Amino acid sequence: MPSLVRIPILAVTDRLRALIRCYLEFAATDAATWRLIGSGEASVHPVVAALREQRFDQLAQGWGGTPRARLLARSVVGMLETATGDWVER
Repeated sequence: MPSLVRIPILAVTDRLRALIRCYLEFAATDAATWRLIGSGEASVHPVVAALREQRFDQLAQGWGGTPRARLLARSVVGMLETATGDWVER
């Protein structure tokens, strides 16, 4: 099993809070655009898909750049997209 890159907990916590805040602020200020971007149809558009992959890569690099960090990035973004979508609809 590959070793984990040690990142100070505060830095990880701050990054995660900033990411969550960004998702929620965007959804709160422009729910219609959030719904459009979050729709299944938009996610398969080549430009949207490429930008999502780029975002996963950026997050993973900030969290150590390992395959585990990329999996974490995908997991966190997936959770945020689902939770924010639910929040916007309610």
